[in-house]
Amino acid sequence: MKPSDLATAAFALQKGYSLVLVKNGILIATKRGKGISPLLELIEESTNLDGAYLGDKVFGRAAALLAIYAGFTGVYARVISKSALAFLQGRHLKVAYGRQVDTILNREGTGSCPMEKLTTTINSPRAAITRIKMKLLELKQLGLDQG
Repeated sequence: MKPSDLATAAFALQKGYSLVLVKNGILIATKRGKGISPLLELIEESTNLDGAYLGDKVFGRAAALLAIYAGFTGVYARVISKSALAFLQGRHLKVAYGRQVDTILNREGTGSCPMEKLTTTINSPRAAITRIKMKLLELKQLGLDQG
């Protein structure tokens, strides 16, 4: 029996990647890094993500908006926020996860992640990608590269 793309993504994350891309049962891309940056890089580097499955360690609402923008069929997340899960399920993506949390925390653990805050009221994936890029640039200029 062939494992599902979601199971393949979950297994591949165990190898130390922060993000993996699976299509037709084959691991086709991997990324290492923190925050939303690896997902944004993957989307910008790839030409056709329709039908692909994404595996990510930590998955918040910003990542959910980018997943819809990219055309993924499904997502596996080790940790997913309630907002991200609801957003993906509302758009009929296949979703599997290890643990659900109320919100994705910032790196200090003192509050919500800046990308989670930024996308709280955004429902348009196209608008989200623009706002996320602007926020990443702003954080980088401040020396707070929170990607």
